[in-house]
Amino acid sequence: SFTTAAAAGTNFAVLPTAATVTPNPTQLFADGLTTSTVTISNINRSGALVANGTVVAVTAQSVYRSSNGGLILGGTPSPDGRFRLFTTVAGAVTVTYQSPVLNLFGGFGSGVIQVASTDAAGSPMALLGSGNVSLVRTSGVTPSANPTSLLANGTSTSEITLQVTDSFGAP
Repeated sequence: SFTTAAAAGTNFAVLPTAATVTPNPTQLFADGLTTSTVTISNINRSGALVANGTVVAVTAQSVYRSSNGGLILGGTPSPDGRFRLFTTVAGAVTVTYQSPVLNLFGGFGSGVIQVASTDAAGSPMALLGSGNVSLVRTSGVTPSANPTSLLANGTSTSEITLQVTDSFGAP
């Protein structure tokens, strides 16, 4: 359900108005396993960092921006199940984004991590900032062997290397 009212006790005078969202790394395989550490910093109200303990809501679902999804790990549940809640220290929080499983067929997608202010009940109110993680699918594997020929004696060995590249051709 959607509501336009803020929870009783919400102090609009202290809600943050902006944040900087920085994922690292900024490119992941869309395999449902890889993760990015997302630093949400400079959480502020009109340029002044918010007080310690200010709660922000974080999502990777299509809420304020279009996103291919993924999970935000950690935090606590929000009344809006698309978000996780985190408490600031020194105007910042660090969260973990986990890629979704996508069949991109050599293409790419985008996981958009969005941070919102919250009302007194923990429901998201307004977008503070967002950051993007490029989601790619493996598009190639190149095997190589060293040496390429072996004696058939049951004891000879060869080192096999697999070079995996994403849809951009990067290892």
